[in-house]
Amino acid sequence: ETESSFVVGNWNFSVLDSLLSMFLYSILIGLNLLSISIAKIRFVTALSSGILHITLGFLHIIRLINPFVFKVFGYDWSMGASLREILIVFPFGVVCIAVAITSKKTLT
Repeated sequence: ETESSFVVGNWNFSVLDSLLSMFLYSILIGLNLLSISIAKIRFVTALSSGILHITLGFLHIIRLINPFVFKVFGYDWSMGASLREILIVFPFGVVCIAVAITSKKTLT
């Protein structure tokens, strides 16, 4: 993926930007897998997942209101795809935060 273009507005991801993004998302995925069996990290993991996905949802909401270039793997991301991201990613983030709150209550 790091050799492909990834553009968000005026920001053209460099190879390092792309590697850092993949690394951070991989850590989040790993934490989610670990939180299946390690209850102590469930709250932080679910909250982090929720914040990240809500942030991505807001990025696409902003894009619908004020369109900007969004390319993934060198292909233009359509406005319809951004709408789908809002409908899927934003609610997923809300659910993650609800899970975080619920998991915090069960630990106390």
